[in-house]
Amino acid sequence: MIKSLDWNKIFYFIWIIAVLIFIYLTSLYGFLLFHTIVELVSMVVAFSIFAVAWNTKQYIKNSYLFFIGISFLFIGIFDMLHTISYKGMNIISGYDTDLPTQLWIVARYMQSITFLAAPFFINKNRKVNINLTIIIYSIISFILLYLVFNNLFPHCFIEGKGLTLFKILSEFIISFIFLVTLIILIYFKKYFENSIFWQIFAGIIFTIIAEITFTLYKTTYGIYNLIGHFGKLIAYYFFYNAIVKDGIINPFDLIFRELKINEEKLLSLSITDELTGLYNRRAFFDILKKLIHSAKRENKLLTLCMLDIDNFKDINDKYGHLKGDKALRIISRGLKSLARESDYACRIGGDEFVLLLPGCSLPDAEKIILRLKSYCSETVKKEKIKYKIVFSYGFSQYNGQDEIDIKGFLEKADRIMYENKLKNKQSLTSS
Repeated sequence: MIKSLDWNKIFYFIWIIAVLIFIYLTSLYGFLLFHTIVELVSMVVAFSIFAVAWNTKQYIKNSYLFFIGISFLFIGIFDMLHTISYKGMNIISGYDTDLPTQLWIVARYMQSITFLAAPFFINKNRKVNINLTIIIYSIISFILLYLVFNNLFPHCFIEGKGLTLFKILSEFIISFIFLVTLIILIYFKKYFENSIFWQIFAGIIFTIIAEITFTLYKTTYGIYNLIGHFGKLIAYYFFYNAIVKDGIINPFDLIFRELKINEEKLLSLSITDELTGLYNRRAFFDILKKLIHSAKRENKLLTLCMLDIDNFKDINDKYGHLKGDKALRIISRGLKSLARESDYACRIGGDEFVLLLPGCSLPDAEKIILRLKSYCSETVKKEKIKYKIVFSYGFSQYNGQDEIDIKGFLEKADRIMYENKLKNKQSLTSS
């Protein structure tokens, strides 16, 4: 069936294209008008990011958005100064064309370093210190403004000559910082909603394109300057979608993203044995019920193997509980590495383990356990462990057809296991 068209998205896309065309047409009338419109949009986005972050700070445990939001307040201020000092605006007098270019570089350095640092606030057990962060940004901004307006900042543009080496190198350095940011962002991808991640990713890509383009222009009204500002406009469009639009329309996706991750971690802890990483007793019974239901539905075998370490108390008494824990971990590693992908390994008690083997015959199950014995023996030799790791085991099998008594199903494997344990003890005693 052909999916119906989403006319809202189509009209939205057409509207975006129309706006871009309109903005381009303003450049034909005058570059100054084009530049002012683009920078005004950038300022609105920057201040909107700050506003959203500031007004949701009490809900957000992950400080990534809030840290960026604070910085965009200052980035927006520098963009505003860059706009009103631009050639032809005649608002800030007494300065040449170099001033707006210097303010641009300052804003981009601040933006790139902010995006580079922001991911390190993800999944941290600390929040951004609001007062300290604002003070640091304020001090840095004041120092940079002092340097720029007192002609102490390196020149970026010389009338009649074009861009300085410092400006060109700075654009490449800024692009490199953003490139490193992309790599870090990919590493922390799981902490973002998918749409937000890709919007930020695209925004950074277009920012890099814009910065590279800004190394090519010769005059402030040149074609490369035009292309670069379009790149910035598109980048800010993605930043707006990621942080402002999605933050307002889907606030729970932003605010409770980390809560969702913590909930998944808690769920994992509730069904996992902390020492061995195997499923715990609670998870075992849930999995067993599901596998029995699946075996009935598909009419296939379900084999259960119960294991118990024979000399576990002796290991604890003679070598200490840490050595006993090591024995448990060795068994667990063996179960994980030797079991099939469809199998489930569980620790249901102190030194008791269960292996659930759907669709596995008794001979094949026996082979897995024999390989586990070999694994334990080889590990003891390899790691030069002073004690032996010996275990008894018993099988129980469900044919997938008859009615099953879960209690009896478990007791059968348990009974066989202890019969084997008794035989092992008698064998050791006689020897």
